[in-house]
Amino acid sequence: MSAFKSTFHVFAMMSALIFSVNAFSQIKNFHPLTDQIFRSAAPTKNSTYLKQAGFTHVLIFKNEVKDEVSKEIADLQKVGIPAANIYHVPFKWKDLGPVEDSCVQVVQALDYLVKIEKSRSHKILFHCTAGEDRTGALAGLYRMLYDRWNIDRAFTEEMCAHGYEAGDKGKPQPVVNEVREEVTPVFLAVAGLIIDGKISFNNLNSSACRAGGFKSATYSNLLSLQKTRYTCR
Repeated sequence: MSAFKSTFHVFAMMSALIFSVNAFSQIKNFHPLTDQIFRSAAPTKNSTYLKQAGFTHVLIFKNEVKDEVSKEIADLQKVGIPAANIYHVPFKWKDLGPVEDSCVQVVQALDYLVKIEKSRSHKILFHCTAGEDRTGALAGLYRMLYDRWNIDRAFTEEMCAHGYEAGDKGKPQPVVNEVREEVTPVFLAVAGLIIDGKISFNNLNSSACRAGGFKSATYSNLLSLQKTRYTCR
């Protein structure tokens, strides 16, 4: 390699690192799960950093509120992330409805992340609004699939440690209660499917959500442990 090419290569690496640091400092709750998969809060007014830091895809894991999703998609396209690379899963944090429906959304989101991971050439940021509850649940499940963490480690180290429900000490108690009542049961439901081998890193078929898995002993046991084991302190 010529001296010029070597210098250029080093410069490119340093530039990418600087941009990544900028993204980290500008976007709340930003951190990696793998070299290609990152989580954060909504990158409000900071979409430019995503493109500069090499992100090729974005997963928006939240329902539309006050046109926030539409505005973000428009901003992402303006900085060069095409619509085809923006995936929106309208997952709510309250008033979720049947757990089977929420499970389908979660598995679809996980499947999208896994496809990016397997591409080896793309980089994705996924987020909800605050990057703590919906994002945390999805991140915890991804840890179980990709890193093969057990559910306790995923809940404690990936979810509570990054602001899931009471893991954020400044979160209003009514919000904490809603997350515990609405989001955590969905997390436990999908975790149960992973534990029972109904879904895996290489088999993410959302039909598993409607195959009676939520009547299993595993799911019942996880729900019974929620207050003592799957609650952030």
